[in-house]
Amino acid sequence: MTGEATAEPTAWLVSRRYDLGWFFGGAIGAVAVYALYRAGTPILALWWLWYAAIDSTHVAATFTRAGGRARLVAASFAAYLVGPAAIALGWAIGSRAPFYAFVAITALVSQLHIVRQHYGFVALYRARGGERGGLAVDKWATYVGLWAPYAGFALSRPELARALALPSLPPVIATLAPAIAIAAGWAPLAIAIDRRRRGERAHWPKALYLAWATAASVFTFSFAGRLEPVFAAPDERQSFLLVTMMATLFHDVQYHGLVWWANGNRARRSTENRRPWRYIAFLGGFAALYLLPSCASGWYGGCAFTVGERAQELLFGSVVWGATLQHYLLDTRLWRVRTDERVAADLALQPFWRGTT
Repeated sequence: MTGEATAEPTAWLVSRRYDLGWFFGGAIGAVAVYALYRAGTPILALWWLWYAAIDSTHVAATFTRAGGRARLVAASFAAYLVGPAAIALGWAIGSRAPFYAFVAITALVSQLHIVRQHYGFVALYRARGGERGGLAVDKWATYVGLWAPYAGFALSRPELARALALPSLPPVIATLAPAIAIAAGWAPLAIAIDRRRRGERAHWPKALYLAWATAASVFTFSFAGRLEPVFAAPDERQSFLLVTMMATLFHDVQYHGLVWWANGNRARRSTENRRPWRYIAFLGGFAALYLLPSCASGWYGGCAFTVGERAQELLFGSVVWGATLQHYLLDTRLWRVRTDERVAADLALQPFWRGTT
């Protein structure tokens, strides 16, 4: 990977090639997962390959951004207590409902995390393009464009609606979700086309990015989602492996590209001797540790050795989802461009940021 910090005004964050490969390209990986599944590749083979090579390493990459933030990292380990608290409540009342509710809510937070990252890229493209107007349009376009397909999928599934304590929508309502998403998410592209037609400056990377992300969300939840459930997990609400992989893989690839670029910029400023092999070794070691409880829990196929039901809940709820929640918590604190000058410098934004959001 490459990616140099630059003070030259440019609509791309790093370069056209880098952005298209890393910040746009994850959606191609999602389509590839769909194609492989449709071609007969076992869903669990795809799941564990993605989980080991891409998703777990993206969680690990978060810690490489936490240099000098020891207190924040230490406090983030409280995330590992949320699952056990829900499990203990369930044991006390003789029901698994608190545990299932915890998993369902955490899955909802996962989608929020994905959408927030997409909006983060929209904000970065706005800053890099020097945009000072249209913020409300871009916000609504992002959140409606990316949430509508997910909502249409989730609320048309009785098991998910029950888990989230929401009414189940009739199928005809869910069919409107793609149209709503495209109308919202492609609005900035329509505005850019109109500006170009009138001879005004149009910011193409931001508009194209949002249209691309919206199309990927529609394809994932409104099209590929029709095949779900593709696996019978212990909790039926966690059986939607295909859409989970597709939505998250796009996010994962973006994150890997962003962290590599930002870390490289920080290393160059500090004249630090960057050692890619150490970074890769750290991601691999973390992934191995991350996979052990996931596999042992038996939740998604798992290893040949599995554990009892209660130990399974503890492994899945405290360790697996605990690490995921910790990632979400850290991520909300480690990318604050407005309040952390180091982050703004890592993303090469100082010449462009002020007054653009």
